[in-house]
Amino acid sequence: MQYTSAQAAKLLRKLGEEHQLLLNDEMNTCVFLAATGEDVDSLRPGYDYTATQQELAALEAKIRKVRHAINVFNSTTTIDGHDLCSGCDSPLFKKPGVDRYSQVIC
Repeated sequence: MQYTSAQAAKLLRKLGEEHQLLLNDEMNTCVFLAATGEDVDSLRPGYDYTATQQELAALEAKIRKVRHAINVFNSTTTIDGHDLCSGCDSPLFKKPGVDRYSQVIC
């Protein structure tokens, strides 16, 4: 599946939010308070360590894949007509020169 850079950034942000939500849920369920005399087992929140860790690992793998895809795109894509790599710093440094050149031509 192909994404634009904006879509990939949005997907990365969404995956990061899901990861943080899962971490927050884990932090909220790992410790709970019960008063003396209450049935602790009935108050204990449902939590499966193995399943949570597998979900976290799956989300981290997706995040790594998306970051890698963005990095590969940025380091291999060239800007047509200018022989510039879109992920390199060269477009940032050469852009003022290109703008100045285009103003001279116009």
